Amino acid sequence: MENSYFTTSVNRMGSIVGNFAGRMENVYSNAYVNGTAANRFGGLVGTIDGNATISNCWYNGILTAKDYIGGITGCVEGAGAEVVIEHCLFDSEISILQNSANAGGICGVVSSAKSVKIDDTLGNGTINKGSYTATYGSIVGKASVSTVITNSYGSKGGNNYKCYGVATNVDVSTNVGEITSENYLGKNGFNLKFLDFENCWVAKLDSAPKLKCMVDSFTKDVTINSAGKKVYTLDTAEDLYEFAMYSQKETFEGEIVQLGANIVANDGTATEDGWTGNDNPTNWLPIGSESTKFAGTFDGKGKTISGIYLLEANKTNYVGMFAKTTPSAIIQNLRLENSYFESNGQGVGSIAGYGEAHFYNIYSNAIVKSSFQWVGGLIGHSGYTEMERCWFDGVVISTANNNQYMGKGGLIGIQNGGTATIVNCLNTGKVDVSAYNAVTEKDGTTTVSPRAGGLVGYVTNSATVTIDSSLNVG
Repeated sequence: MENSYFTTSVNRMGSIVGNFAGRMENVYSNAYVNGTAANRFGGLVGTIDGNATISNCWYNGILTAKDYIGGITGCVEGAGAEVVIEHCLFDSEISILQNSANAGGICGVVSSAKSVKIDDTLGNGTINKGSYTATYGSIVGKASVSTVITNSYGSKGGNNYKCYGVATNVDVSTNVGEITSENYLGKNGFNLKFLDFENCWVAKLDSAPKLKCMVDSFTKDVTINSAGKKVYTLDTAEDLYEFAMYSQKETFEGEIVQLGANIVANDGTATEDGWTGNDNPTNWLPIGSESTKFAGTFDGKGKTISGIYLLEANKTNYVGMFAKTTPSAIIQNLRLENSYFESNGQGVGSIAGYGEAHFYNIYSNAIVKSSFQWVGGLIGHSGYTEMERCWFDGVVISTANNNQYMGKGGLIGIQNGGTATIVNCLNTGKVDVSAYNAVTEKDGTTTVSPRAGGLVGYVTNSATVTIDSSLNVG
């Protein structure tokens, strides 16, 4: 329900229903609900007065009332009722209009019931009490009977209120957290680890997490190809960023992600000293993670991604356009231009921090910079890798001065165990290890041993690398 207005002087009003018992699911409303002279007002439901389940519901409107006010429901008051509120979101505004009022982001008051359980919810809206005295919480205002909250988060808000207004009868002992605006926006939404991102929630680029069933997504236009595989098409920078966030919980094994257009991730220009022409570029979240490796096919379709900017100062290992890939993954037909990757963790590459996959027809002129080990123009740390018709034309810079930090290469930083096959590949880029200190050997000679190479920086004793019809002129 959108662009709607409800007002009355009679108690028990919601934008969807006044009194409710039953099941409600997949409901969204941004309606204005105005109860300037009444109580028991909810964004969706005025009062729950019997057995009820409310699931996958979101209130995003403006709610004003005198008392018993809640973003999802104003009140639960069904004697003997069993009530479940799960996978619900309140992220808008409630205004209290009288003294001694009670309000909650999800439920205002639990007055009577046999049991009430609130699970996997996010209450990160605003509750304005103005000059009035009130009892209010970002999930529940107060409860007269036992109310169990699990796997949920409530915002502390501007007035530093808690998940509940009064602790009596409210059980928050299992996975309940209080959040601030700094720790849940964009990729930081994954900090809210109690939420069910696998099934119900998705992190969004510039906001708190949202319910998957309610938001437009790059997944909305999934097609099935002739082989029966799901195909996701990315047409915009928003699609690309959302895919990266989605990949933190999904491997895409057996599925295809493809570009439908050239994509510019950030305005500005990558230089060896950082990013210019844009003082606030969006920092990239690598596709996949240490625990969730990308296992699908990424097909650039000959199109270009440009403007990726990644600056990682927390010693995070394995960063690039992809964090980690599996041996079954395929990355192909892609141009990566005008992009910048810098980290002080191990394993940095413009295409993959840790790559063991099939890499075909890839070009990159990115700047790749590291103060640690295992940095490559395309792949930082290679496992079981097949690379064919790939070209690096950018700059690899090692700012480390410790000779133990090894492995800097135009294509691959280190082949540490496993096997790699490199066929018809080219490096015309620069590998800069000038920061390394000279070492004095026993015979008095000095050497610099950064273990760097034009194609591969370092191959360990347990590894095998086969190079055929390839060239370094960098």
